[in-house]
Amino acid sequence: MSEQTAAPVVESAEEPAAGVEAPWDQHRVAISLVRRHSAAAAGVGLIPVAGVDFAALTGVMLNLINRLSQLYDVKFTRQAGLNVVVSLLSGVLPFTFAWATFGALKVIPFLGQIAGSTAMSVNSAAVVYALGMVMVRHFEKGGTLIDFDAPQAKAYFKEKLEEHRRQPVPESAGTAPEAATGKHTTTEAL
Repeated sequence: MSEQTAAPVVESAEEPAAGVEAPWDQHRVAISLVRRHSAAAAGVGLIPVAGVDFAALTGVMLNLINRLSQLYDVKFTRQAGLNVVVSLLSGVLPFTFAWATFGALKVIPFLGQIAGSTAMSVNSAAVVYALGMVMVRHFEKGGTLIDFDAPQAKAYFKEKLEEHRRQPVPESAGTAPEAATGKHTTTEAL
């Protein structure tokens, strides 16, 4: 048997040759996950039943933390994820009270449901976006869920919360696998 040698790999700033996949961009995939979960949170905010919307939103937030943990190869536990969510939301107490008010508006027939659902939708999207950006920054610095420092992250969380509120329409983004590899996947859930 003869020994075969692989052709040398030549790196360039140009597009990869046909049949060669583009390099995987972890940050771009993470931002795509954050945007998709933020959009899902906006949809969850439209649930007309007070309390059910918040439970579903908590699920979206935990799913986002779990998916980012997987992406950055960080161990995820539900309890650690809940600790992150509670610690960050407690830092924006006035916002949390407003959120409860939006949820309470949903019990008023018709106009209350419309106003409460709309406000809850917009604010839910902003909270999930800010949470995701905090976690991306933390994981990219080598952090884990265990060493998450909520007091240090709260200022960045508030900054990202306001940033999202100022954006009238979120930027569109392809799905993470499509953006990274150019391949389409239709079975991937949030």
